[in-house]
Amino acid sequence: MKTKLFFLGALMLCSTAWGADVKDSIQWFAETANRFNRVFPQEKVYLHLDNTGYFMGETMWMKAYMARTDKDSLGSLSRVLYVELVDPFGEVV
Repeated sequence: MKTKLFFLGALMLCSTAWGADVKDSIQWFAETANRFNRVFPQEKVYLHLDNTGYFMGETMWMKAYMARTDKDSLGSLSRVLYVELVDPFGEVV
């Protein structure tokens, strides 16, 4: 992913160095990024918890939402969400 973005950025800089209009290069880059997002949509996870901190043995209540980045709607690509609880030392409990 980073390699693709680097390549697109380098290509945009090269096209401006060869005399292409900067506005056209930026528009081409934006269109390419939009096409990539349509072909490979992303989902973001939002967790709603009932508390900001917990003691050992307490019950945790949570609700998870999956939102798609290409649409303003809840995600429908993934069906399963795995959540790991981590202690202050970084160990999964």
